[in-house]
Amino acid sequence: MTVTETSTDEQRSEIRLFDVAAIFFAAMVTAVLGYSVGTAIGGAGSYAETCAGLIGLWCGLIPGSLLILRVRETGSLRHDIGLRFSFPKDLKGILYGLGSQFILLPVLYVVVQWLASRDLTKDLEAPAKDLTENAHGPGFFFLAVLLIVGAPVVEEIFYRGMLLKSLKRYVSVWPALVLNGLIFGIVHFDLVTLPGLAVFGLLLAWLAHRAGRLGPAILAHATFNAATVIALWNA
Repeated sequence: MTVTETSTDEQRSEIRLFDVAAIFFAAMVTAVLGYSVGTAIGGAGSYAETCAGLIGLWCGLIPGSLLILRVRETGSLRHDIGLRFSFPKDLKGILYGLGSQFILLPVLYVVVQWLASRDLTKDLEAPAKDLTENAHGPGFFFLAVLLIVGAPVVEEIFYRGMLLKSLKRYVSVWPALVLNGLIFGIVHFDLVTLPGLAVFGLLLAWLAHRAGRLGPAILAHATFNAATVIALWNA
């Protein structure tokens, strides 16, 4: 993969890693509140708990990002972190999302399984089974919207926007891209899925950096999640 420098990267970012960490920990608090509300509505392990937890998380990530951008830069998601699309160029993100889901990650986990001391099949299938069992009818469709539309936009704003820009303030491009992917994998708090999410996060970071905007990464992320949702629907 070739990294293309953009004019955006020539400017030193004013966003600090401390800023991003503060946003993240604030979002953890709002996520816990969301999970609590969801548990009260649907019970532990319900789709209501999952959806409310996601919404709670985003209620911390987005306002926090907007606040930091307003303090550190111009306050514009479009200008400061590249929340914009360019069509038809950004449609290639769809191909990267499909390639990640059906080629990159399966190959990666063949290697991971070969290196592992035990069968990881059940561990890899567990999150999908949990979603399948907990999301039925209208609940499944609401969760699908959150995963296909909400998660790609919010997570790309935070991870490939705020976090990546702050990392490039301290280190050169490739270390920043690798760290971005690694952090993206770690914050999902699942050791088995960490390698796949870290590699996918690296790919998304590379797409965002190369394009100088979040459009390709958002479409790749949305396509990746859509493929997962469709697989769950047919499970």
